[in-house]
Amino acid sequence: MRDYVAAALTGGFPEALTRDSYDRNDWLRGYLTQLIHRDAPDLVGLRDSNGRHEVDVVLEYPGLGLVGLEVKTSATVDAKDAKHLAWLRDERGDSFVRGIMLYTGPRPRELDDRLIAAAIASLWQ
Repeated sequence: MRDYVAAALTGGFPEALTRDSYDRNDWLRGYLTQLIHRDAPDLVGLRDSNGRHEVDVVLEYPGLGLVGLEVKTSATVDAKDAKHLAWLRDERGDSFVRGIMLYTGPRPRELDDRLIAAAIASLWQ
């Protein structure tokens, strides 16, 4: 991770990020989680006990509800990409307010009930 941060600070692009989409997704997920954590220090990630479901970031606001965030390095996403957010929605019922899939595409779009895709760039707009 230190190499990725150094590359971001110097404008470089680590070789690992050019060859493996998992590395890019992992780096981007970590970077965005750090940015979000500055404004919401109580965020957590969530993984179920058998490892079948994982949500990158879960924010719970007492009295308001729960928001789940996932990060994808893809320029296109659909409802199947949000399967972990859908699982969280179904598990938490009415306390689940919104699931947001952050992706590299250009515009927001509805994916499913209470699940949306939002452009990563919208974090800086």
